[in-house]
Formats: sequence, C-alpha cells, structure tokens
Amino acid sequence: FLPFALLAMISSQVARVGVGIFATMLEFIMQQALGGFLILLLATLVLWWRSKVSVTHLLSTVKDTVIVAISSRSSLACIPYAQDALEKLRYDASSVELMVPLSFTVNRIGSICYYAISTLFIARIYGIDPGLAGMGVVFLGSILAGLASAGTTGVLTVATVAIVCDLLRLPYEAVIVLLIAVDPVMDMIRTASHVYGNVAVTSFVCDKSADRS
Repeated sequence: FLPFALLAMISSQVARVGVGIFATMLEFIMQQALGGFLILLLATLVLWWRSKVSVTHLLSTVKDTVIVAISSRSSLACIPYAQDALEKLRYDASSVELMVPLSFTVNRIGSICYYAISTLFIARIYGIDPGLAGMGVVFLGSILAGLASAGTTGVLTVATVAIVCDLLRLPYEAVIVLLIAVDPVMDMIRTASHVYGNVAVTSFVCDKSADRS
C-alpha cells in the first residue's frame, strides 16, 4: 500500500503548488543521475589507471558488481562480487578482503553525493542561496550524514537529509515526502555509485599482487 500512502501524502502539496512539482522532481532525478554518472566515470578512470588493463576488460570484470548493485540496491550484497572483481584484476587478495568491507561501511560515497544534491535542491525550491560558506556546510554536513546513514536503507536514508538541512535551517518536511516518492530510482543510483566508487578506492589503496615481493 506504499504507493497509495505516498499519493495521499503528496496530494496536499500538489494541490497547493500544482503539477509543476513533478517537472521539478524530474529535474532532481536528472541531477542525481548526473552526479552518479560523474562518480562512475571518475571511478572507471581510477580503476583503469591503477589496474593497467584495457577499458573493455575492466568493464567486463566489474559489470557483475554493478548489476548486483542496481538490482539488489544493497551494498552489502555486492561485497563478494567486488572482492572477486578486484582479485581478477590481480589485486592482493588479503588486502582486498580487508579493505572492501571497511570501505563499503565507512566511505559512503553514494550517500554523500545524494545528500549534497538533495540539500541544494531543497534550498533552490525555497529560493535560498546558501552562498560559499553554505556550500562548505553542505559538503561537511553531507559527509556527517553519510556516516550516520551507514546500515540504513530506503526511507531511513532519505530522512537523514534532515541532518544537513538543519545545519542550514532549511525547511524540509514537505520535500522529504517527494524524495521518498522517487527514492526507488534514487536508491539504484546511490548504491551503484557507492559500490563502484569504493571498488575504485580499494584499487587505489591496495597493491597489485604482482607488485608485491
């Protein structure tokens, strides 16, 4: 019954501001997709630089990890796939087994990007310019919110955006309902960027097995 509940929750907002809010939410989805794409692109460049393999071979090796991230929307479910992919790229197995779970838990790349974009989106809806100092607060607050969201999924992850909004004194209660409505799509982007980004981070930290004496 969740779709019906969400329709009931957003009905009052739509009645007040009109159906234009849906176009605004589409823009929000595109912003999140762009942020996720940039993370994936940067992660691919790091993996390609560190692994010293062709881009085709690299993408073929990590594709299962990304597919599981998008389909399951669970970073924990991707840990064995990420470890297997990094070992196929000839990274030291013991280092990979240590770093992948640690990086997935602590380094909340996908969530940090999500919170930063969401906070700026909420500020723009209310016509508030955060300024340079506010941007710094958004950046640091998103990191803190990302750490606080470790182990959370779905609605709980979305609600954590309140941590960043409170730092800027932004009203967020009405907008969070809209964020929840589109979260199934956001969760796929968030998980894919988080998982793939941390695979790149692990490749940056760990040694290649052939490089070890």
